[in-house]
Amino acid sequence: MRKIVISGATGNIGFHTVSELSKEKNVEIVALTRDTNSSKSKRLESFENVTIVEADSSKPETLISPLKGAQVAMIVSPWDNLLENEINFINASIRQGVEFLLKISTTSTMMREDTKIGYARKHLLIEKYLKETGEIAWAALRPNEFMENRLGFGQAIKHQNSFPSMQGENVSALVSAYDIGKMASLILLSENWEVFNGKSMDLSGPENVSDKNLAEVLSNKLGRSIEYQLLSEEELAKLFYGDSVTSQTVEQMKEFNGYISNRLHTVENLPTDKLLLDLYQPKMTLENFIDENIESFK
Repeated sequence: MRKIVISGATGNIGFHTVSELSKEKNVEIVALTRDTNSSKSKRLESFENVTIVEADSSKPETLISPLKGAQVAMIVSPWDNLLENEINFINASIRQGVEFLLKISTTSTMMREDTKIGYARKHLLIEKYLKETGEIAWAALRPNEFMENRLGFGQAIKHQNSFPSMQGENVSALVSAYDIGKMASLILLSENWEVFNGKSMDLSGPENVSDKNLAEVLSNKLGRSIEYQLLSEEELAKLFYGDSVTSQTVEQMKEFNGYISNRLHTVENLPTDKLLLDLYQPKMTLENFIDENIESFK
């Protein structure tokens, strides 16, 4: 029986990965979380073949037991202490004899030495570390912008019938955590993960969408007019961070928005890797996503 360890199991990607893996009978799934008593951890209890274990990558000693005897593992982490925590997880996986590690990274467009985007720079360093260790087979999924980020507009849409946007009519191929989790599960279940070894693979959604499209779909689904408010990077940063906003944050937003405005995150310019498409074709459209999450906007 294959033992698979999933870090960050209570996050959107981790949850959907565990959900898909739990449909398989001949696997033992270990779902790692920093708090087994949280409401998000409780969601995992309904899945078959899943053992929920409290572990924290900032405390490497907590990783020893869950990783022992595992053949494959997936690492997905929140932004806080991303670099340190993922390197801890990689090292623990190597010491416990894990054969293959799947990392959730970020888009290839941002994986540049000169990027100003902090989390992208950290993902780049982590992938570089995996390449240089040479002690474990690995692959990286590089998802496009998460569709779930749009859920952050929920309160503004509920109460103001509008939401802030710096993208407007510019499009990108948003990808859902469901499609990321589905793809990740298929890689982890593969009988021949060597085919993925050392590869960093882009993963985009099935269509190009904009915030204008989001407003149109929401208006149709909710039966009232929803609009987007086009803001500059400075205005949006001020809205999100208030007086604590820094010039560095604004520069990061400008870099990210540049990728969108230059159509670098579209289906055409950031296509899903062919190796991934041979496994599964992402299916979650914007309309499907709104249907599944409509209560967040009502």
